[in-house]
Amino acid sequence: MKESQLSESDLEILSDGKVCISLKELFNYSGITGQLAYANIRYEKIGDIEYYDLMSAKPGNKIVCCDGEECTVVKRYNGIVELVNNENGSDTIFYLTDKEFEVATFASVK
Repeated sequence: MKESQLSESDLEILSDGKVCISLKELFNYSGITGQLAYANIRYEKIGDIEYYDLMSAKPGNKIVCCDGEECTVVKRYNGIVELVNNENGSDTIFYLTDKEFEVATFASVK
């Protein structure tokens, strides 16, 4: 199993904890369009540095998560994972599908 792919049982374990989100993995999974079910990924390259930001799909298109940030899983329901980003100081909630979550999650953060 690739490090970025988790089984259903792994997803259940992670649902109580913190996870790091890889937007680069998710961007590549999206076919480099950045289009996800409930958000979009903005990609930018400046020199040799690549930036990946998860943007809300709602009006205003604000950043809800940056590549590698630690987030907390709030709940899972109907194929949706609700997460909260605690790193930006405003506890921003965003959503991924189960598959997007599986692709974007490397491991729990203890």
